[in-house]
Amino acid sequence: VAELHHDSFRGGAQPALRHRPDENANAPRLRERHEGPRFARRIDPIRPVRRLRVAQIREQGGDYLVTVKQNQPQLLRDLQQEFGMAILIVSHDLGVIADLAEQIIVMYAGRIVEKGSAEEIFYEPKHPYTRGLLKSVPVLGDTSHSKLYSIPGTVPSPLAMPKGCSFRPRCSERFEKCTEPPQLITLGATHEVRCWAREQEVQK
Repeated sequence: VAELHHDSFRGGAQPALRHRPDENANAPRLRERHEGPRFARRIDPIRPVRRLRVAQIREQGGDYLVTVKQNQPQLLRDLQQEFGMAILIVSHDLGVIADLAEQIIVMYAGRIVEKGSAEEIFYEPKHPYTRGLLKSVPVLGDTSHSKLYSIPGTVPSPLAMPKGCSFRPRCSERFEKCTEPPQLITLGATHEVRCWAREQEVQK
């Protein structure tokens, strides 16, 4: 696994890769000391990527994924296709995800609440949290000047998680069953959701 770092996307530079240590002792060591706090060097992606199976892009600053979206999406696609490399994007930026992702996992409070193809998540969202995220995205060309939607409430503390569904206190569809922990249910070949309300719909 390697991470693609923010500094390397500025000015059209090639991406820097940082190896994330895991249990595989034979994995290539890409970390090297360098001037600056990141200790990541800029390297030609061709050599290390030949040995990599996953490149991870994650939020590390306010403009990190915005920079990726503006400058390097095609480079990432080219690397993925040429070397058979998977790209893992960890982000709240739905624009970046829509532009690059094929499969999406939506997580809330540390648990998967929905997963599916990009088309299923963006056009047929089933979990109330996923729907709330999509409703909170500004619409290009919208001149209504209406207030942008915000999901009510706050994310629970890991030390005081709600009983049952972790999204229950913020959910407009909650009912008595939601005090029990929901399980992922299958909606299609690639679409799953963790929600009691959707399970009731499937059973009807």
